[in-house]
Amino acid sequence: PGPALSILPFLSLGILVALAGSLEFVTTKMWSVNAETWGGLARIIAVLVFGAVIVSAGIGIGRAIASDATLNRGILLYNNSGDVSQAVGIVASAIRIYPNSDRAQRAAVELGILKLRNLTAVSDLKNEESRTLLQTTLSQTIDHGLKAVSINSDDYQNWLGLAMLYSNLAGEKVEGAYENARAAYSRAQAAN
Repeated sequence: PGPALSILPFLSLGILVALAGSLEFVTTKMWSVNAETWGGLARIIAVLVFGAVIVSAGIGIGRAIASDATLNRGILLYNNSGDVSQAVGIVASAIRIYPNSDRAQRAAVELGILKLRNLTAVSDLKNEESRTLLQTTLSQTIDHGLKAVSINSDDYQNWLGLAMLYSNLAGEKVEGAYENARAAYSRAQAAN
């Protein structure tokens, strides 16, 4: 389930527990949070630590949700307009928001492959600037593929994205790409 469906039962359970306590269906116990005693001080510290954990977890979940929303916006933009460069920028924003999203890294690999195809179709490889742009795009795309695999090596889709990248490079006769593609395909098969 998505975040909205996960939050809804949690909130419903909290409301039910509060309602049961106010209607005295369950017994409640009150503790005094008084800093004058050691027990009260320990309770204050426990409440602060618990609050800090809840806030940090909320921030982490919020970053993951914001990253997914940004990623979905980039995917929608690409599907509607076909503009690879704008979609790459939006996916890069999603990665900056939450770098540990293997889904965003995988999308960056797919867009990187499209960008590489576009660059090889229109670029003059004898031009130094074109070669530099091509090499930079290639290294970034490989980096995204390796990050996706390192974030979640049990997801076959991460391995499949990396294998697809290497198989495209093998088609361009890049040295070592065929072996890497075979290894990534076998890891994808094992993970599936």
